[in-house]
Amino acid sequence: MRSAIEPESRPSGDLIPLNLIFTYPVNWSRYKVLRDFIQNFFDAVGPDEWKKRFAYRFEEDSLIMEATGVSFSYDWLLHIGASTKRDTDKHYAGFFGEGFKIASLCAIRDHGWTVTMASQDWELEVTTASLKVDQTRLKSLAYLISKCLLFAQVLLYF
Repeated sequence: MRSAIEPESRPSGDLIPLNLIFTYPVNWSRYKVLRDFIQNFFDAVGPDEWKKRFAYRFEEDSLIMEATGVSFSYDWLLHIGASTKRDTDKHYAGFFGEGFKIASLCAIRDHGWTVTMASQDWELEVTTASLKVDQTRLKSLAYLISKCLLFAQVLLYF
């Protein structure tokens, strides 16, 4: 089982802390975490293209989910409430702009999974960062962003 990258062993890239504290009191089951990641793909490709453009496979201790013809900026994944699904007439399962973030938090904190997301020319690994509020040290969810060339995919390491 792999877990989130520890700060001292992180590869090079930009570490972007989120305003989502690691102890945030939400606990999603494995089912709910997976459902949310899949829901994001479903919303991105739509029901008519689902069978053609979504794929998944298992490789050793990893689940890899991919969608062809989908790309977006990781900036949408940085902010609670930021969503590509809101300003449209289409009906989506999600649109609050919190699902990927909460699913990622529960995946690494509660289930010990490693979560990697890629699109366009970037890849992010969900990890943690240390921050200080007043004189209290807190751990927040963070993304380690690096450059790559991939289509939209989520990798979960169990």
